[in-house]
Amino acid sequence: NWIVQAMRAYEEACGERFDLVVTHDAEDVLHPDSLSWINFYAERYDMVQVPVLPLATPSRKITHGVYCDEFAEYQTKDVPMRTFLKGFLPSNGVGTGYTRRALDRLAEDADHRIFDPNCLTEDYDCGLRLHRLGFRQHFIPLSFEKGEPVATREYFPQRFRQAVRQRTRWVTGICLQSWAKHGWGQGAAQIYWFWRDRKGLIGNPLSLLGNLICLYGLATLT
Repeated sequence: NWIVQAMRAYEEACGERFDLVVTHDAEDVLHPDSLSWINFYAERYDMVQVPVLPLATPSRKITHGVYCDEFAEYQTKDVPMRTFLKGFLPSNGVGTGYTRRALDRLAEDADHRIFDPNCLTEDYDCGLRLHRLGFRQHFIPLSFEKGEPVATREYFPQRFRQAVRQRTRWVTGICLQSWAKHGWGQGAAQIYWFWRDRKGLIGNPLSLLGNLICLYGLATLT
C-alpha cells in the first residue's frame, strides 16, 4: 500500500502515470517473456496471472518436493479449468499484473487500502474482490520457450517447520478469514469455488488421520 502511495506521489511530482503494476517477491526468478505476456493481455484484462512454479530441488528434499508436485498440478489443471468455468481467479501473490484502473477501484472500495493489512492471504482476497467488482481476469496458460516454462520461479520453504507455518497461514487466510469476511457468496457457482478452496478444513485432518491409520497398519502387519 505504501508503494502505491509513493507511486502516486511520484506521478504528481513528475507528471507521469503508470498503467500497469506487477507484484513480485525479491527472490523471484522471472522468465524474460513473462512481462511481455502480462503487457499483452492487460489490453483486455484487468488482472493477469503468470504461472508460478517452484524451482527444482533434489528428490531428497521431500518438503520442497511437495510444493513442486502441488503447484505443478494446480497451475496446469486446476487454475486453467477454474478460469474456463468463469470462477474467480485468486492471485498467486507473485507474477500478478494489475491495471491501474483495477488498483484505483480496489483502493476506492476499501478506504485506499488495496491490500488489507489484516488479511493473511491478501493476494487471494484481491482476486476475489476484483471478480466481484466485475473486472476481467486471465491466467496465462503454461508454455515453454527453449525448454523453460514461461513462469515465475522461486524456492519455497524447504524445512518442515517453515512449511507448516506457511501452510497454516494459507489455510487460515483462505478458509477461515475469507469465510468470515465474504461468507459463501451468492449463487451455486461461487459456493462451489468457495467449497473447493475451503475443503481443506475437512480434508487436511482426514488426510492426517488416514496416514496415521496407514502407519499403524504397517506397524502391526504380521
